[in-house]
Amino acid sequence: MNKEVQLAESRLVDEWVRPAIGPEVDVRFGSVGDSGLSDGKAVVLTLLDIAPSPTSRRGTTPAPLQLRARYLVTVPGFEPTERGQCLAELAFLAGPLIRVELEPSPPSHTLWESLGVPARPALIVSVLLERERRSRPVSRVREPLVTRWAPAHPLTGVVMGPGDVPIAGALVEVEGFPLTTYSNHRGEFAFRSVPGVEPPPTLVVSAKGTHLRVRVGAGGGPEDPVLIRVPIPE
Repeated sequence: MNKEVQLAESRLVDEWVRPAIGPEVDVRFGSVGDSGLSDGKAVVLTLLDIAPSPTSRRGTTPAPLQLRARYLVTVPGFEPTERGQCLAELAFLAGPLIRVELEPSPPSHTLWESLGVPARPALIVSVLLERERRSRPVSRVREPLVTRWAPAHPLTGVVMGPGDVPIAGALVEVEGFPLTTYSNHRGEFAFRSVPGVEPPPTLVVSAKGTHLRVRVGAGGGPEDPVLIRVPIPE
């Protein structure tokens, strides 16, 4: 048997059923319709299903894997007047301290039909199953971490059309970076800070339906603006 299920069932017997009904009560796990369960008074727990249960994080450690096992609880062998008392004691004792949750709705007729037995007084409870996650080994960094600084610098330029006519409203973008601007009425544009990468950045200029890519070389400072000529068809 799975060790998490075995642990949960032991907890159901020792922390829930026997404290509620008495230490001498006969507790059995099996099908509610087994012929061997019909003799004598007993509390029978029939496993219905096991389903995932939401997990909550515990600080920085990974949350454990969690499942919930649902059991149908019947009390064969008890007198009719005793059955209600037994089930009531079990229902009152179920709670978060022993991690046993009582379902608010009684077993449905469909459930009894699927089990192939007549309906009878019963409860449905669920108990938590937990398994710690196995941490994955993290390989050590065998080489020192090297950090390189990329100095930034301003970049200015002028966008000109045929006949050295300034182009206003040209869209200028630094390729690969979220940097865009527009040329003014004199065709001038400026970026306050452009990363000093290698190779130098490429400017993408869009004006009057024409797109031009220009690799920035020397220049681009306030005293030496980049001159970009856009071959706009006349």
